[in-house]
Amino acid sequence: MENQKQGHFSLFRSLLSKEWAKDTAKLAMWIRLIGEASYKHRTVEFSGREWDLMPGELVTTAAIMGRKLRDQDGHEKALRQ
Repeated sequence: MENQKQGHFSLFRSLLSKEWAKDTAKLAMWIRLIGEASYKHRTVEFSGREWDLMPGELVTTAAIMGRKLRDQDGHEKALRQ
């Protein structure tokens, strides 16, 4: 299975009762950040520079992460006005 090759992480159910987690966009972003963080030591190239990442680290921008949030039809989530 492809999922097993990419690793896993655990979430506590108590997280769902936190006030901030009731905002589905915040919860989705938080889970995506954890899911995309490095799970082992590695070097990546980002923005023309090499980054030496340790487990749990991620190099990105808010704009890149924002574009990864999609609705059920696969469209980018709109910014709140």
